[in-house]
This record gives sequence, structure tokens and C-alpha cells, in this order.
Amino acid sequence: MNKIDLSREVAAITGLSATQADSAVDALSLALRREFIATGNTYVPGIGRLTTAERGERQGRNPRTGEPVTIPKRKVVKFKAKPDLVDAIQ
Repeated sequence: MNKIDLSREVAAITGLSATQADSAVDALSLALRREFIATGNTYVPGIGRLTTAERGERQGRNPRTGEPVTIPKRKVVKFKAKPDLVDAIQ
């Protein structure tokens, strides 16, 4: 589902116009993004939780040359789905 599909679904469920639904999707996305950037984690109601974690430095290989390279540590985004969502898709 892309943003257009999501906006259409929101409009169908809520009875909002397409423009209003698109604005609502944008506002929700912005609010979740701001919260995630500010705190490093956020809960998406009915879906799950986004968190940050630090991945340590590790060794990898250059796929072209096979030469070993050091991959620096960095922060990554992790997602954990709600258990009832996981159960629903199985």
C-alpha cells in the first residue's frame, strides 16, 4: 500500500474528502516522524513499535574485490509488530 492507497482507504473509512484524507495521512506521518526523531522510539497504534538500536563495528567484504573492509558502527531502525498483528497474518 502506498500513500495514495492509504489516503483513499482513510477517505473511505472516515467519510473525509480525498484532500482531507491526504492531509490527515501527511499529519500522522509527520507526527510519528517527529516523535521518532526526538525520542528514538515511537508506537504506531495497532501496528507496532519503531525503535533505534546501535549496530556495532564489524568486518565485511567488498563484493567486487573480495577485499575485507571494516563497516563502522551506526544506528539502525528496528520494528517490532504487535503480537495480534503477527497472529493475524499467519
